[in-house]
Amino acid sequence: MTPQECFLGYPNCTKFTWGDFDPRSLDYTQPTPKLEPPDAKIVSEKQEVIVFVGCPASGKSTFYNSHLKSRGYTHVNRDILGTWQKCVAECEKALKVGKSVVVDNTNPDTESRLRYVECARKNSVPIRCFVFTTSIPHAKHNNKFRELTVRDSSYKKVNDLAFNMYKSKFTEPEMTEGFSQIVKITVNPSFDSDKLATLYRQFLD
Repeated sequence: MTPQECFLGYPNCTKFTWGDFDPRSLDYTQPTPKLEPPDAKIVSEKQEVIVFVGCPASGKSTFYNSHLKSRGYTHVNRDILGTWQKCVAECEKALKVGKSVVVDNTNPDTESRLRYVECARKNSVPIRCFVFTTSIPHAKHNNKFRELTVRDSSYKKVNDLAFNMYKSKFTEPEMTEGFSQIVKITVNPSFDSDKLATLYRQFLD
């Protein structure tokens, strides 16, 4: 029952839904990310560029910190550097000294991805695209969870405008853009405590 039905005597609500995302529906038994194609590798033994594509709060930075940071990939992020021009310059700088690079931005359209394709091509380095499959309703849930649990300056709330801009600009990445591989990443949640896991399973909005 809705609160209005229970306490105010309203008629039964036949159109009520929990929304477009149900946190109870996720697979919490497999915390490792699912890759498509299944034989894709997260890390390459050769120098490369990886371009992330995904809406805000889709798990991109967490994925980098968990799987790529320790392998020496240089982290290029617009939230840190400020402009895409600085991101391209940082990518160029890392490639010239033999490092692999992860471009951890939303990169929703062909234009934003092409900057890094051209940078990789200029330095004769292959470039892959990692597409995060997290839906916008799921990402909004992640955003609210971070708001409730992160207590330091690393947290920056994402407003609806950022989600809407990503949705309006998004075009599905294609191999013809210049990628050597496109990998779809499904991030499964994992937690440091049962308390956090219990909170995440709740409807937070």
